[in-house]
Amino acid sequence: MLTDIIDFYVFSGTGNTLIASEKLSEELRNAGYTVNLHRMEHSNPVDFDPSHTLGIAFPIIAFTAQSLVFDFIKNLPPVSKTPAFMICTMAGSSLAAPGQIKRLIKPLGYDTIGAAQITMPYNASKKIDNEENKAKISDGLSQVSDFARNLIAGESRWKRSPILSDLSYLILGCLMTPVITKSFSKKYGADPSKCNSCGICVDLCPVRNISMENGTPRFGDNCIVCTRCLNYCPENAILIGGKSRSQYKPLSLEEIMPEKELE
Repeated sequence: MLTDIIDFYVFSGTGNTLIASEKLSEELRNAGYTVNLHRMEHSNPVDFDPSHTLGIAFPIIAFTAQSLVFDFIKNLPPVSKTPAFMICTMAGSSLAAPGQIKRLIKPLGYDTIGAAQITMPYNASKKIDNEENKAKISDGLSQVSDFARNLIAGESRWKRSPILSDLSYLILGCLMTPVITKSFSKKYGADPSKCNSCGICVDLCPVRNISMENGTPRFGDNCIVCTRCLNYCPENAILIGGKSRSQYKPLSLEEIMPEKELE
């Protein structure tokens, strides 16, 4: 059962998870709960108050959560039956991501009361269909509302298939995904004919993987492929494999900036 105060930690790449989290927060507030939204990349998990309900939200990338999310969860304080819920947003499949997270959080003493997988638009397409994406977002928010009602009524579930969850965490979370993301991150670059050296990509990166050298963005080896820099570069100067992509921007640059205070 939810407590009166909920601390909701959100990591969002290009905005899908943030949109879903704000909708869930709205539904919970309308039901009388106090919801504190926090940017996960700027939060210290040891500061979590165990008298509150814990909420976690993140996008699915390469069929699982990012290292940033796993690191946050692993450093949460041990508790005794503190309620916890999670949502993840995805364009395809999560391959048991809720079970992967439950595998880590349950031994810390959290009462895992509900999890939802929300379908939202793909954020790294070569071609963006804005009307189709609006429809997908609308459908995704309907899924969020359904989850909120179940969560409030105490009827939500956080399922876990031990074998599938453990194997997918080992293979994806620990082995394949780090290799995939590191390999993919090597394809990032900037078009010198478009880049104006504004440095916004540096500010956008949640893991500080981008730096400016002589006015040119340089990409390190710690990319988690959230695609924030790609989609919110004002000049659309970020390249993948030497090619530009259509930008997916469900939020404004100001709304997606990591330092923005969430309400």
